[in-house]
Amino acid sequence: QQPKQQLTPPLPKQQHQQQQPKQQLQLPPQQKQPQQRQPQTQPQIAPPQQRQRSPPDPQPQTQQPRQAQPPEPPKEQPQQQKAQTQGAVLARTAGPPPENIAAPSPAAAGARGDGSGAPLKISLSEAIGVAPVAKQTLRLYDVLQGQAASVARLGGVHAMSDEQLASGGLRRRVAVLGMEGEELGRFRSPCGIAVDMSHIYVADTLNNRIQVFSKADRKLLGALKIPTHGEDGLADPSGLCCAGDGRLVIVQYGLDRVLSVELARCPEPDTLKVVKMQIFAEQFYGPFGVGFSQGRLFIADSCNHRVLVMSLTGHVLFSIGARGSERGQFEYPECLATFADGSVAVSDKDNHRIQVFDPRGRFLNYIPSDWQQVRQRPVDGSLASRGSLSGPMGMVTDRRDRLYVCDCGSHRVQIFTRDGRWLWSSDTVSKDSPVFRSPTGVAIDEDGQVYVASDHCVQVF
Repeated sequence: QQPKQQLTPPLPKQQHQQQQPKQQLQLPPQQKQPQQRQPQTQPQIAPPQQRQRSPPDPQPQTQQPRQAQPPEPPKEQPQQQKAQTQGAVLARTAGPPPENIAAPSPAAAGARGDGSGAPLKISLSEAIGVAPVAKQTLRLYDVLQGQAASVARLGGVHAMSDEQLASGGLRRRVAVLGMEGEELGRFRSPCGIAVDMSHIYVADTLNNRIQVFSKADRKLLGALKIPTHGEDGLADPSGLCCAGDGRLVIVQYGLDRVLSVELARCPEPDTLKVVKMQIFAEQFYGPFGVGFSQGRLFIADSCNHRVLVMSLTGHVLFSIGARGSERGQFEYPECLATFADGSVAVSDKDNHRIQVFDPRGRFLNYIPSDWQQVRQRPVDGSLASRGSLSGPMGMVTDRRDRLYVCDCGSHRVQIFTRDGRWLWSSDTVSKDSPVFRSPTGVAIDEDGQVYVASDHCVQVF
């Protein structure tokens, strides 16, 4: 036995540390002893299996080469660890996010994994209390400062490159919600669509209601009911958006007002109720679309030919635009979409273009980027060429800041980059190309599924 031990001596201590750098990367130097850690002041940053890891068994006393090694100088290992970590370690965890997720700061609105430390933004799941579908996430742990940022794994159109979208577009249709009619589950000219972690909200405009579907199985849950207080209830809803913290914003075109309602879970399964409602009605004339970004609401005040930027309490911060066809002017702006940095795209419907503004309301660019006033819809009624727009309506952005546009007058959906470069149109000649008739609303959920409202139904891709 003694020769056998001498033939396989244990590795020197320095080599052993070089071959297992991950053990040095898991914890800062002050956390090497688990019994001395203070959970209330320093979050535990190592995965469970690494936190419970016991130190290696000591070598037998008969191993002379290890006893002959001189001890290392003190604090050498922390210096090596600091040089190797470079500030961060990547670890993989599984399961849904925690139930009580704090709202991100305005700079992190949209929760697109900007590394600011804010958790992934969730629209209504906190108030509803329904746990999202379990999915793997990647968490970037800052070893030196103990901060973490969670970035959801992208799926659907969020994960597709520009080249993939240009070649395949919306891909395969997976479901159709509703058909023309007045019964629950059917629609008459649906316009706005909003999607959170658990529900799909559809503004059933001519039926004067908002229908709610389960996002998991697309099952009809019913129509949203609000206290009327002697008003006309949900008459003529057009635009919808989720504004975080259990808030749903509803634009009522015919009543010249905007409703901000807070939703909560009822004792009955899959049931929502309105626990608080605010009415904003002083400033509007024919409002249609709404968007939300960085704690602010953007309202397309269509018949006033402007966009109002408001706080969640209804205070008007500033307005964008006036009537006209020059840069920064509108002819009946209908819908909006917001980008990750707080910029906003406005569908300038009767000018047949989209204008992009920065968070302070300053003009940035047109979509399409080569828009010219002479390229409006042909007078003979023929469709505009690909990349051109004819009466654009609903819009939405994906995680890569690409813009999906309901080109209502041309009966199609088109996709552009943020700077206005055309990528794809649904009227491509292909047997798998989706068919739309006067599309008016579009939304994208966290999983990258696309919802398009057109021809008295909602198609899901």
